[in-house]
Amino acid sequence: MEKAASTTSTVKVSYDAVAKSYTIETAGRSAIFTAAQGQKTEFPGETRYTNSDSAQRDYLTIATQPYNGSKSNAYVALGYWQRNSVSSTTQNTVFDAFVFGLETAATAVPRTGYAGYETAAFGFITTPGKEPKAFTGAGTLDVDLSSGTFRSINMVGEYSLASNSYGSGGGIELVTTGQVGSGNSLSGNVYYAGFDGVVSGTMNGRFFGPSAEEVGASFSATNRSGAAVTGTLTGQRDTTRAPVSLTLTNIVAATSLPAPTATWTTATNTSLSPQFRGAIGYNGLPNGFSAPGNLQLTPDGGFAYRPYDGMVSPYLFGPANRSATQRPNFASYDFTTDGNASHVDIYRPAMTSSGEIQLTYAGFGIWSVPFRNGSFAEVRKFFAAYGFETPVKLLAGRTGTASYDGIVYGSTATTSGETIDVGGTSRFAVDFSNQRYEGALMLTGVPTGGGTTTSLGTWTFSDAITARGMNAAALNRAGATTAVNIDFSNIAPRFYGPDAQEIAATFTILNNGNFPADIGSTAISGVTVAKRR
Repeated sequence: MEKAASTTSTVKVSYDAVAKSYTIETAGRSAIFTAAQGQKTEFPGETRYTNSDSAQRDYLTIATQPYNGSKSNAYVALGYWQRNSVSSTTQNTVFDAFVFGLETAATAVPRTGYAGYETAAFGFITTPGKEPKAFTGAGTLDVDLSSGTFRSINMVGEYSLASNSYGSGGGIELVTTGQVGSGNSLSGNVYYAGFDGVVSGTMNGRFFGPSAEEVGASFSATNRSGAAVTGTLTGQRDTTRAPVSLTLTNIVAATSLPAPTATWTTATNTSLSPQFRGAIGYNGLPNGFSAPGNLQLTPDGGFAYRPYDGMVSPYLFGPANRSATQRPNFASYDFTTDGNASHVDIYRPAMTSSGEIQLTYAGFGIWSVPFRNGSFAEVRKFFAAYGFETPVKLLAGRTGTASYDGIVYGSTATTSGETIDVGGTSRFAVDFSNQRYEGALMLTGVPTGGGTTTSLGTWTFSDAITARGMNAAALNRAGATTAVNIDFSNIAPRFYGPDAQEIAATFTILNNGNFPADIGSTAISGVTVAKRR
């Protein structure tokens, strides 16, 4: 294989019931396949045709039964059309994968509840310098019909077309995420992770059957090394499949989510002078002090949060713990863990009455836990971001740019120990083509008990997007001449949603002092959430 490419186009399929022939048309190419050109096949539900002349050879395969399933589709079929032509000593092959059938009327597509499908993936892989391969595999498609969000995961195996070898396991998978359109359409992103690498691209599909009993989609994907994938996904409704949560606005099952956490701790000791010992902040993994937390949500509104694995007992709370006084834009709770009174504010998604940001996939919470031991007192705050993260591999081949605007919540203190509530706004500019991002936090502060709002400066950041996502970036104050230590001043953003519609990030800033443990040092810790314009 010398060169490969994958693109998306529309294929028109016509069937003449009298002549029992298919006509396939796309992008200036067409071919007719008659009953007399039918070929033998060993797969149930499959029909093959061959059409050749002196210049080219066309192959058409139609399959109504998934290659890895025993039940035939009733409303959707997959097809693939291969055209081989020879130019000098080079064979050129064009391969079109498509689905067709009896589409669901737009008015019959359900718009509430959940739908689950058993799926079958089929496709071809071409990689420069390696033999072409086919892949098949089974999986699932979950659809949150209320929000229109869907996700499909298929574990597949690869068949080498020249050597006839087979391989599976080790994370060989096809993953798609996206949105259901206002009519009868599914569109989104796809990635394929195989033995020869990862490719990413787009998928488009439809519901099929009178009441969306089946689903079908085609996809294409490439990478920067020249590899290409094209294929199809078909599925049958599975009414026994347990619902799966895909958005924060519709938790339909117990759901466990990563919750990267920035901490902020203020300490005083009445037996020492000065009594205020400092306000310390740490964030994420760059400095090695902390690890990502975890948040579990249940359909009845329950939460279980653990800031760091194994460090503390999980904080358990739910509707019975709702505070008498609710913080605006949040759901507030009071409870006790390990003998310590705790308070938490959970930012409410999809708010419509507030002037603040409306979120679907990303969220955050602020935990406040006081500790006291004799003359020593400490208040520890956890700023945790969580949600339905965008699979990083989906974005590997993405191009173009995107801009995001957001809000900030955090805490800091004066050098004398007065606590300050941090607010402000954020912005992110993402360059997918060059795999870079940049942005800024515009921070403000107001004394916790009330007072005058003051500026805490503008803090800028920029870094790369890698195979692990957005790198943690150093936070530098605009106009400063000295760079900060990234271990103590950094931001760690992540994408959320099927199409990276939202960003959430925890951060910390060493605001005063040379090291977080210095007496009288202060830090800013917090979280920001942003939404794509």
